[in-house]
Amino acid sequence: MGDLVEEFEIQFIDGDDLDAALFEALAVNQATILPFIEKLDEWDEDEKLRLIIAVSEVGYSFDIAKDDPLSIVRDFWTDTGVV
Repeated sequence: MGDLVEEFEIQFIDGDDLDAALFEALAVNQATILPFIEKLDEWDEDEKLRLIIAVSEVGYSFDIAKDDPLSIVRDFWTDTGVV
């Protein structure tokens, strides 16, 4: 038998609607909660909104700790012909 594993659920309970939608879109978990909190203040509203659309609506993958939202946002809008 293996070691016991504890499972935790992380919920977004305090913040604005945009940050809650971003939390949901990025599927924040134990491994990504700290980078997520750090990035909330760094990203502006426009970056957050475009990132939500690219990840949750189109299916782009995004690593909170490593990826730059501007690069995925730029790629997404270029691919769609908007930019």
